[in-house]
Amino acid sequence: MRLLFDVTTDEEIKAHINVLEKAFRGRVTKALNKELNLLRRNGVTGESLLKTLANRFHQHNMSAWMDRQGSSPGHPIPKIVCSEALGIS
Repeated sequence: MRLLFDVTTDEEIKAHINVLEKAFRGRVTKALNKELNLLRRNGVTGESLLKTLANRFHQHNMSAWMDRQGSSPGHPIPKIVCSEALGIS
């Protein structure tokens, strides 16, 4: 995808590639990972790769994943548990 990004002059395609790259660099399901490995093994590149990844992005509803990741902090929020509330002395 980097090669396609470097070759294209269309800013809309470049923005599309950036979104897809960010989405697929994050955590993915086992099913999606299996599909990505198949694409690698088959040597899919260029516009065909871009179309296939865009289809997978929509099939797996990855935009919702990205929205959730963007709204949550990078680290978990600690919870304080009071032992008195648990009845432990």
